[in-house]
Amino acid sequence: MSDKTDGPQTPPSAENKTDKNPPRPLSKNGKIKSWIICLFILGFIFLLITYITHRNKASQKSGNTASQRHHNGRSGMGPPGSEGDNMPVTVGITQSKTADVPIVVEALGTVTPVFTITVKPQVSGVIQHILYKEGQLVHEGQPLAVIDPRLYAAQLTQSRGNLMRDIAQLENARIQLARDRQLGSDSIAKQDVDTQAALVHQLEGTVENDRGAVRYAEVNLGYTTIPSPVTGRVGLRPVDQGNYIASGDTNGVAVVTSLDPIDVVFTMAQDFVPAVERQIKMGRQLTGTAFDRTKTENLGEGWLLTLDNKIDTTSGTIKGKIRFHNGQGKLFPNQFVNIRLNVETLPHVVIVPSSAVRESDEGSYVWLVDNNKKVHRHFVTTGTSFKDNIVILRGLKENQNIVTEGGDRLIENSVVQTPADTSQKMGLSNRSNQNTKQSQAQH
Repeated sequence: MSDKTDGPQTPPSAENKTDKNPPRPLSKNGKIKSWIICLFILGFIFLLITYITHRNKASQKSGNTASQRHHNGRSGMGPPGSEGDNMPVTVGITQSKTADVPIVVEALGTVTPVFTITVKPQVSGVIQHILYKEGQLVHEGQPLAVIDPRLYAAQLTQSRGNLMRDIAQLENARIQLARDRQLGSDSIAKQDVDTQAALVHQLEGTVENDRGAVRYAEVNLGYTTIPSPVTGRVGLRPVDQGNYIASGDTNGVAVVTSLDPIDVVFTMAQDFVPAVERQIKMGRQLTGTAFDRTKTENLGEGWLLTLDNKIDTTSGTIKGKIRFHNGQGKLFPNQFVNIRLNVETLPHVVIVPSSAVRESDEGSYVWLVDNNKKVHRHFVTTGTSFKDNIVILRGLKENQNIVTEGGDRLIENSVVQTPADTSQKMGLSNRSNQNTKQSQAQH
């Protein structure tokens, strides 16, 4: 036959097979089934991962809870819980009380002498004597230095001589005038009499001028002895004996500061000004106490003199001055001291420990403990601080139970207990265990 060949037949190639048996495309239903299977597998994997993760978290939480309960069983201090948590929280509890609370202003002050005087000479000359020792206490009027007085004594003598001369001339002129008037107008011309009268008045003026010169010379001579203007303490000597010093010299011959009484200038916040001014208008004498830098030694008791007439806008403070008796010399000029100014006393006000008051965005509050040992947040209005206590102006009465320690672990309606309650429960538990052991041993 013509279709047959004599040579061997070659097997069909892969290409020919592909061409002869091409892959059939999936139908629409097959595609949907494939997608469903894939989504099912992915969902199963996701659920498996979620299950494993939650199981690990639950195991960890269970372990922490067991550890915390074990710790609470040993310490007696429970964590903050919800209303359904019956584990009590150990806290410190005290009662509010009433007291008379003084309003005290505490401030830093500087000791300032009432007088600080640079004693300057009022005449010039050579310092002949220095009559004080450095640091000496001097009294008012006590001589401190002497300037050479000889020149001023000579000027006084000269002025007195001029006065005596002019007095003699005046007396002679008066005698001459009296004689002219006695002779009358027939012997002496009226013009000559008037001229003599004018000469008398002229000499009277000259005598008065001479008397002024004498007084001036006496004052200058007195200025050669330089006294202390106040009672106080002399500082370091600014000039030595033998030096020439001019009138009104800047350094002077001594610097004297008064020590008794002595003032303290202090600075306080402007918030206290209305209370202080109110007490002053009522006629009360406000008292103050000065302490050393460590606030341990009382340096003296004084009284408020006045407040400044303006507030410092940069710091919101105002200056005041307190005067002290300083007979013992405990206060020294320019010394820094702590001041406590007693403004007024608030009678019979409610006070609580400062640790009991807590702050929130809504204001100050305390944890109030009811008869069932549950706590409730109670908002209050606070006032001034007094030692370790704080004044409650509104919101609290006397003898109410409040939490002082452990309040950070509380929520509304938390059950609380005191350390004494915890110790008592532990003691009862220990005795119960001992009784159980003894009973088992007997059986």
